[in-house]
Amino acid sequence: MLQGEEIKQLIPQREPIMMIDTFYGASETAGKSALTVLADNVFCENGQLREMGVIEHIAQTSAAYNGVKNKQNNGEDSKPKLGYIGEIKKCQIVRLPRVGEQLVTEVVVTAQVMNVTLMEATTKVCDETIATCQIKLFEED
Repeated sequence: MLQGEEIKQLIPQREPIMMIDTFYGASETAGKSALTVLADNVFCENGQLREMGVIEHIAQTSAAYNGVKNKQNNGEDSKPKLGYIGEIKKCQIVRLPRVGEQLVTEVVVTAQVMNVTLMEATTKVCDETIATCQIKLFEED
């Protein structure tokens, strides 16, 4: 489990746009992270994390998974690679999370070719699924 500064070793994002506060780890084909929604989050409005905040949390979970794989392949001293969201499909946000709730997101790799990774994501609050999507990430070499 990684938190705080350790997460910065996996992703290029920094405050105020960091949307992961805990990274639980990665297997060969999946990664899992969490975010507790705080009132001062840049994506919060009227006590809720807006849609772009949920999507950014999913994207950063995907990036953290890729960051772990990068360190495994290139050594612990390797820096996080810049990545770009290439596509988001089949995005369904059932409800917006409220301040104080913890999002837990799991991403599962469905395809990977060179520097392009396609993943399916599920975001939950407790046991309630609040968002799902497919995300395609491109990473710079």
